[in-house]
Order: sequence, then structure tokens, then C-alpha cells
Amino acid sequence: MRIDNSTNSVLITGGTQGLGYEIAKNLIENGCKEIVVAGRDPQKGATAEKKLHKGGGKGEIS
Repeated sequence: MRIDNSTNSVLITGGTQGLGYEIAKNLIENGCKEIVVAGRDPQKGATAEKKLHKGGGKGEIS
């Protein structure tokens, strides 16, 4: 089953590492319109943001 993510908006808590990060990465790869990544550690957020941008993501993690 394939889901069309081109019109979806998604909130991922704990998305700066581990499973949450991999979900964010997968959603970007599959064309998700908007992803909000929330995390507690600003340094991990900045690292995740850089990696997700390299994978085609846009915007910022805050």
C-alpha cells in the first residue's frame, strides 16, 4: 500500500534521532508536504536539520 504524502502535514515528536528521525527522512523521500520535527535538545535538532536538508528537506527545526 502506497500513501500519497504530497498533501500531508505531519508532527514528529522525538524526531531529531532514532526512529523519529528515520520517519522524518522517509516522509521527505516520499514527498510529504510539511513535517514539523520537535525535540528537546537544540544541538541534536541542528544536526538533524542539516542531515534532513541534505536529503531534500527544507525549512528549519526549532
